[in-house]
Amino acid sequence: MPGIFVSYRRDDAAGWAGRLSADLREGLRGAAVFMDIDAIPPGVPYDDYIAQAVGSCDVLIALIGPRWLTVTDKAGRRRLDDPSDLTRLEILAALQRNIRVIPALVGGAEMPPADELPQALRPLARRQAYELADHRWNEDCARLVRVLKPIVGGRSRSSRALAGVGLLLALLVSGYGAKQWLDHRQEPDVSPTPLPTSSATPGPSPFATPTPAPAPISTPSSAPVPAPVAPVVPTAAPTVAPTSPPTPRPTASPTPDGSNQPRIQLGAEQLDFGAGPIGGKPVPKRFSIKNLTDTPLVLKYEVRGAQAKEFRPIASDCDSALQGRMSLPVGGCYIGFGFVPADVGRRGAEVLVVDEREVYRVALSGTGVAPEPQADERAALKLGAKCTRTSATTYEVEVFGAARGPADAMLAVEIQMRMSKAPPKLISQDHTCGAWNSVSEGRSICARGNVPTAWANWRYRSSFVTKDVPATAIAFVWSDNQKQRERAEVPLNCAGKP
Repeated sequence: MPGIFVSYRRDDAAGWAGRLSADLREGLRGAAVFMDIDAIPPGVPYDDYIAQAVGSCDVLIALIGPRWLTVTDKAGRRRLDDPSDLTRLEILAALQRNIRVIPALVGGAEMPPADELPQALRPLARRQAYELADHRWNEDCARLVRVLKPIVGGRSRSSRALAGVGLLLALLVSGYGAKQWLDHRQEPDVSPTPLPTSSATPGPSPFATPTPAPAPISTPSSAPVPAPVAPVVPTAAPTVAPTSPPTPRPTASPTPDGSNQPRIQLGAEQLDFGAGPIGGKPVPKRFSIKNLTDTPLVLKYEVRGAQAKEFRPIASDCDSALQGRMSLPVGGCYIGFGFVPADVGRRGAEVLVVDEREVYRVALSGTGVAPEPQADERAALKLGAKCTRTSATTYEVEVFGAARGPADAMLAVEIQMRMSKAPPKLISQDHTCGAWNSVSEGRSICARGNVPTAWANWRYRSSFVTKDVPATAIAFVWSDNQKQRERAEVPLNCAGKP
């Protein structure tokens, strides 16, 4: 059977792989589409097993996503540089066997240059790449199917033709062997006479024989020949008239009954959740499951892939507890999922719906974006300060106010001198942060740390020695994730201590 092997990294393009495989199965009916090698037998060298699996296919599609080239292992090494990396072994097996390799670019990825590939995979850079864009996915897949049809279709037709020729040759050889066996068993001094039949007069045999007379062939209408001259001849080797050579009779394929028909039908082959904010509210999508029988069915389902935790079940009218097991009624039901990305960029996974006879797949995909800060969480500052001179070179400064910011907001305080940029000699300091968390990291004194309250009332006190004069108190609130920064300052008028 002609086949297509879809090679991909689960950490890079799992969602696209499931979606592409479903579209290829739909557009190339009769061709096998392989997406995973999950059942390598124990004790079998996995590189040999992969080479055999890839070598049985006509085409290998190498899905290249945004992280295909840069994914690393736990030690921080690039996985593509590991000779035992499965993705590398799959592509290398296809290149070494001269199997057609199509680099398919997804998620806005670009074709890696040859100098960034391992030496063994550099021939991949010379293969013409094909882009599968999300905004025109259906059109791109349709064009890819048109490219693949002549490849997998041509092999299918030639395989069937070769099988037919082989069967015909086998029948001819078996007929010739039966004839030789008959000649060998005949008594040398007996000249048998052909038996009469009620139908047409038999023609001469098309095969050359060492005796001038044709061998007798037993037929259902023939009279029995006295022993020991006539052997029992298999009915599968009839005499073939030269004007009508035997045609192999095809074996009838079993007609599928109801037990071989699909029992369920999914309402979608892929779900695209669009854009979702990192850590935000779930973006919901769902698909239906139709029961094609007249009895309830027991199904299991689960989400798989590197980003499976970002696509969680959130609702189902057949599995209210969302435990991954359902009793599908005759009327069918639905499963809903929520997309909450953990990082920016394209994310993907797949849902496996398992019937006792088949496994159905639904590709899940979405794009993670940085969340927009809420209006009540934008960085803001309110600031006040007072300064007291306790001796000729000693000062006490108190800075206070209110700060607001997003979940990762930090607050820092700085005292600037009038003349010198060098910090004064610190005697003591302390601070309070209200609802926020207290920290001591350089000038930083408070951190929101995901506490629910966006506003915090804070206070900072310090005592120090300087020959200069304190001039300005400055406070900062910033957020690295939201790229926000707010600054406020207030002048210091240091009065002598009464």
